[in-house]
Parts: sequence; structure tokens; C-alpha cells
Amino acid sequence: MSEQTTGFVDHADAALIGNLVVQTSTLERLALVSFGRLLPVPLATTNAVFGGEQASWVFDKLKILATLRLADRDDLCQRWLAWVSSAKAITERRNRIVHSLWAHDTETAQMVGSRLRRNRPSETVEFDRSAVAALIAEAGRLLMVCVMLQVDTQRRVGAQITEGLADSLADELRTSGGQPPASSRP
Repeated sequence: MSEQTTGFVDHADAALIGNLVVQTSTLERLALVSFGRLLPVPLATTNAVFGGEQASWVFDKLKILATLRLADRDDLCQRWLAWVSSAKAITERRNRIVHSLWAHDTETAQMVGSRLRRNRPSETVEFDRSAVAALIAEAGRLLMVCVMLQVDTQRRVGAQITEGLADSLADELRTSGGQPPASSRP
């Protein structure tokens, strides 16, 4: 049974949405880092040239780049393509929640929030905390999958990917706050 509340989005709700934004923004950032690593170019170059692009563009180009760069390693390529699809889907779900006054998750058919009701003395919103918490947990899982894919790519592709990959990804996770939620840790 989902925990659903009607009323103001309180501090706990705002913190939950904030956590969702941090986790999914970190996914977007790791997609950009991965994009640069597969080119391969230094991270500063990736940031300077592609840093302003929309996340959906980065995800789409990362799919193309993974297909081109990992064509001779089909299993690794397929894992990258699956990760990109999952990460893009979860950030799109985040956008539907955060960028609208109402949000109905079309994938799960759960009401995440509903339109602020007019003709009321205060703004009222329905909010399903468990649906948002599930998205946060999935984003945390995808963060760890990306790190594992990066390390596996480094190990198997070697010279095509720049050195120090695992360290740079760990630093990226730490500095952007992209730690998986406690509930998703083993």
C-alpha cells in the first residue's frame, strides 16, 4: 500500500523530491562522463564541448557512441544500451514529476501527484511518497550499474578508454552527491 498524502507538500516530500533530483542529475552527469570516456577525450574537453547539451541528447548520442565503439564486444555494448535506456527513462519520469504541477506516472499507472486544486484557499496536492522513493532506489541502482560498466569497459577495452576511470567516477559520485539511498545498499 502506498503512502499517500493530501495537503501541502511538506518538508519530507520536498526532501524526497530533492533526493530524486540529485540521484537522477547524477545519472545525467555520469552519462556525459561516459560519453567523453568512450570518445575518448579528457573530461574537461567533454564538459566544454558537450556540457550544455540536453540530457536526452547526451543519452541518445551515448547509445550511438557505445554501438560504434563497442561493436566488437556485443555483450558489453548491449549492457551499455540497456543502461542508457533505463537511465533516460528514469530521468524522463523525474521530469514528469518535477516539472509539472501534477504527475501521473504512465509506466506504473500510479498517481505521483495531482494538479494543484484551484478555488481553494490554499494549494493542495496529492503526493505518493512510495512511488517517488521507488524511483530514487532505481536511480541509485543505475548509478552503481554505470560504475560497474565503466570499470568493465576499462578492463576489456583498455587503451581506448582513458586511465583512472574508476577513480574519476567515484569522485564524480562523491562531489555530486550521487550516493545510492540507504535502502538500496546491500
